[in-house]
Amino acid sequence: MGVLVEHFAADADEIAAFDPASSPEESGLAMVFCKGWLHGLPWLAAELTGRDRSEFGEEKLVTALADGEVVVVAVPSEVTRALAGVTEERLAAYADDELLDEFETSWHTAIRDLARGAVATDRDLYCWMCV
Repeated sequence: MGVLVEHFAADADEIAAFDPASSPEESGLAMVFCKGWLHGLPWLAAELTGRDRSEFGEEKLVTALADGEVVVVAVPSEVTRALAGVTEERLAAYADDELLDEFETSWHTAIRDLARGAVATDRDLYCWMCV
């Protein structure tokens, strides 16, 4: 059994209308597919910015279905802003330091770009997980 993970951007109306029984991808929301990646965006923001993980706060539960088989959490806005501010140079340095392959590097870039889009359109980031 695996865990499906999708990070997505939504405004207040979109998250209110979102049906967690379907995925963000199925709902047409801006998203990044992250199957099995469970570290969380606060951890990634700390890694990419060199800041302490405790500076970013905790993700907050938005909804849970079927005894936790589907969970949606809100990503702290400080995490979204930190990720949006990561430069190409920092992403490249991180990829080199962590020996990331091309797929992993493109995934990190996609997460950063999702955060940039969220900031630019006054949306928040969320994480949808399904077991």
